[in-house]
Amino acid sequence: MPSRLDFEDDTAHDDRVDRFAIVFCFTVVLVLILVYRWMDSARQANSSRFTTAEFQQQLNAYRRASGSGSLRIDPRLTQAARKHAEWCLATGTLGHEGPDGETFVQRVNAAGYQGSAVTENFAFLASEPTAGELLQAWRSSPGHDAGLKMPATDSGVWVTPTSPSYCVWVSGSRNGPGEVIDP
Repeated sequence: MPSRLDFEDDTAHDDRVDRFAIVFCFTVVLVLILVYRWMDSARQANSSRFTTAEFQQQLNAYRRASGSGSLRIDPRLTQAARKHAEWCLATGTLGHEGPDGETFVQRVNAAGYQGSAVTENFAFLASEPTAGELLQAWRSSPGHDAGLKMPATDSGVWVTPTSPSYCVWVSGSRNGPGEVIDP
């Protein structure tokens, strides 16, 4: 017949087993959640909704319809837009000002663009937009819409493939301020 002490030892052992089982199950669930989130983020990164070419095509159609000239994609302006969008994402910052008060003109110059920086549009959206959604968001804001139609020759755009998404578009002019390439 088991003594009272033996019974208490069995209870203590059962409690340790129960705690181990709970911790083990919690750990498995946590690992599964982390793996799912990692796989989901990898899937989202590989299935970007936004394409630069589509945005540029839609933007140029809009600019031509409004009497402005088409813009060329410039990799240096794209680099300036990307630098700012990724910095905003990393720091949770919203707006045109960069680290240490950096302006978009300074970003464009630092990227090596040989022309005049014209304007920058910034958007913070709940999820990664399509090209049409981003263009519509900026068209529906009078200040951003004016920026889209300003005389320029080149542009660059970057959209973080995240939710929320940071979107930056920069334009510049190599022909001098106010000149267009194909009105």
